[in-house]
Amino acid sequence: MPLPFDVACFAGTGDDRALSLGASLSLRTRSGFRRSCCNRPRSIPSFLIIIVFLLNYRLSSIWQRRLSNGFCNLHRAAQALSERYGGRFPRDLKEARSLPGVGDYTARAVLSIAYNQPFSVLDGNVARVMARFLALRGSLPERHFRWTIEENLDSLLSRRSPGKFNQALMELGQTICLPRSPRCSLCPLRRWCRAFRFQQPEDYPEPRPRRRAEEWHMAVAVLLGKGRILLVRGLDDGLLDDLWNFPSALGRSNSEALTKLKDKLRPVLRTLPALTEPKHHLRHNITYRSIQVHVYPGRFSGRIDGIDNDSFCWLPLRTVEEAAVSQLARKIARRLANVGPGMWRS
Repeated sequence: MPLPFDVACFAGTGDDRALSLGASLSLRTRSGFRRSCCNRPRSIPSFLIIIVFLLNYRLSSIWQRRLSNGFCNLHRAAQALSERYGGRFPRDLKEARSLPGVGDYTARAVLSIAYNQPFSVLDGNVARVMARFLALRGSLPERHFRWTIEENLDSLLSRRSPGKFNQALMELGQTICLPRSPRCSLCPLRRWCRAFRFQQPEDYPEPRPRRRAEEWHMAVAVLLGKGRILLVRGLDDGLLDDLWNFPSALGRSNSEALTKLKDKLRPVLRTLPALTEPKHHLRHNITYRSIQVHVYPGRFSGRIDGIDNDSFCWLPLRTVEEAAVSQLARKIARRLANVGPGMWRS
């Protein structure tokens, strides 16, 4: 069934229409008065602007190392668009998802908004609207909840204007169907909304289940070579893969973490540097992990083997905080800056 609200579209003309679509959701109250949820048209998606900028922009190697992986993915996506698709975003979902840094959500959003293809888009705002509309228990990470939302979205999706439909639902969730104190009196869906009928809109969706905190240890190597510090992509266990970090490994004990760290470094470094006793200890929390961090200084003078330039870099300590590093790396860098070269004296 079509959703009961009107959408005003601000569009360009000709072939460039795909890159100039924007939308404003107009809501009709019971009295017939029309209110605008968003007084400004949606602009071109920001990542498309960046891609256009990057098409003829060459990143220097040092900045490739300092920028986050997400930005470098955009650069690679821009190159792929230029080389494989003549500078235009592909119209096929599989091809769109093959672009670096473009996942299912981004691909569906672009194809529905830019090319009017019948793909629904699910984000946090849309999930909240639909959970209240259906009075659906659960939260987005749960498979059954997500499947139910996606199935209902596909059945409701406007085949004539899927992009406008998606933008309207996103705007509704962002401006009216708020997580706290939703503005139900302005909502065009309240007549059909089960959560509104039950007078319990804030009960949907349910909070994401909290995982019990777990105690972990992390061994971190701070390797000094020729006045520079070694940084690598990611922490461990798939954490923070897009950010630079000091080489590290997780374990249930300090000794287990240190063993895993040495096992990670051994295939990469020709000569494994002697890691002295930890010079610093600090506490850091990541999701459900409560981590006791042990910082091991070491000196390194050999060459790096086994990893490409996108996976590691050597930076002066004073510039570490300027790079795209994790909060943990910033904490450690500040500690090291206060200690100075004495950190590496045995």
